Amino acid sequence: MRCRLSFASSFTIDRIDRGGGLAVLWRSDNLCIVTGYSSHHIDNVVLDLQHFRWRLIGFYGHLERSRCTESWDLLRNLSAALTLAWCCLGGFDNLLSVEDKLGGVDYPQWLLTGFRNAVSDCSLFDM
Repeated sequence: MRCRLSFASSFTIDRIDRGGGLAVLWRSDNLCIVTGYSSHHIDNVVLDLQHFRWRLIGFYGHLERSRCTESWDLLRNLSAALTLAWCCLGGFDNLLSVEDKLGGVDYPQWLLTGFRNAVSDCSLFDM
């Protein structure tokens, strides 16, 4: 797929069972360096066209509600280790507000509060 989409380089983490899997693709070999990864994140240092270095973290949160705190702790640990500006994107599998959910069963308050606290602790904001 990397070649079909004309990307020079990529880094992937295979999915586990039926879920997960991450990929980061970039066009120029010397503009992205993978600095760390797990089954739930890929951490990269990016050198943009203006020669500004920043972090790009691809993130895939735990799907099981009972393991959400592990995802939030991973975000906090990544945030604490960073010295560059950063952007974190991916699938968090959480909501910041009940307004983000349409229909179905009510979303548990502890999940809303826990994810909001993690986002706040990491100085992140929803774009």
